[in-house]
Formats: sequence, structure tokens, C-alpha cells
Amino acid sequence: MDFHKFGVGQHALVWLHGLNSTWDHEGIGKQCKNALTDARFTIFCPQNPDQKDWSKNELATIKSYVIAQGPFTTYNITGHSQGGIGTISAINFHKNFWHTAGISSGKTGLTNYTQLLYPKIKIWHHQSDPVVGNSIFKFYTGMLAAGSDIQEHIYPGKVHAIEDTYSLTASYGYWQWLNTKL
Repeated sequence: MDFHKFGVGQHALVWLHGLNSTWDHEGIGKQCKNALTDARFTIFCPQNPDQKDWSKNELATIKSYVIAQGPFTTYNITGHSQGGIGTISAINFHKNFWHTAGISSGKTGLTNYTQLLYPKIKIWHHQSDPVVGNSIFKFYTGMLAAGSDIQEHIYPGKVHAIEDTYSLTASYGYWQWLNTKL
């Protein structure tokens, strides 16, 4: 697996790209690199070698690689589309490891919400996403009812896009949310 690593900060951040995409989809990888210039983050942008879903083995490889680069004060993960699905899988496969999880346009069929209460989670999703559907809303409601530290930002429309989730200036964006959770 190819890793792009930026910075040498005390907090680890993993960005997972979407299906048939790259670590720098729409410039997000470079945006990650430039987002937090206060040097608090070491940012990891792995390239999925199979251009498919983020498998349990790949997520274990990512976790091991990141741990070997540490130690870090916190371990944080985020991703868009297939990367959002991978983010949910990562917090499911590696319970009590991730400090935060940012899910952009992801989906899941998980229903055992109490097992996933540890990470702080935020979801960015469109009202009607034509690619991944809206199962994430059931996940959000279930996690909220279970007592999770979870938030959501719903974009209007029937779109499957990052929008400004990873914007450096959007008040509801990933970077601003992450800074409040560290």
C-alpha cells in the first residue's frame, strides 16, 4: 500500500479516498497537507491498491503503519464515499482505537450501535445521495439514541459530492469540527 505522509504532529489523521479514486481526489490530499499549519497533525493519505472497498486487511495495515509512525496523542480517521464507508468499517473493526471519525457520503448496514460509542463522529451527507443512498441517516439516529457523540450536516439535493466538507473556511466543515474534538 502506498502512503503519502505529511507533517510530524502529535495527532494522527488518516484520509481515505473514494472508489476508483486517488489519495488526492479533488485536491483533498493536498488540502489535508495544508489544512492545519500549526504542526499538530501527521496526516496519512493511503492509496487503495485495489481501487475497491477498504478491506479489513487494508484497514489493519493502515492502523499498523500509523501506529509504527507514532506514538500519537490521538488517532483520527475520515473519508469520502467509499472512504466514508471505510471510515465506518475502521471504527467497527478497530473499536476504541479511533478518537474521531469524519464520514462524508458514506453508508453502512451496521446496527449494533453501542459497540461504536467511543469515537466522536460527524457525518456530512446529501438529503438524497444517488450513489450510496441514505442508510447513514439510520446509522446517525441509532448512534444518537445509543448516546454517541455524533453530529451531522445535511446538504440539500440529490448529489454525491464532497461539497465543502473539507473546506478550510466552512464553519460546519471537517477541520473546524475536528479542532473542537481534540
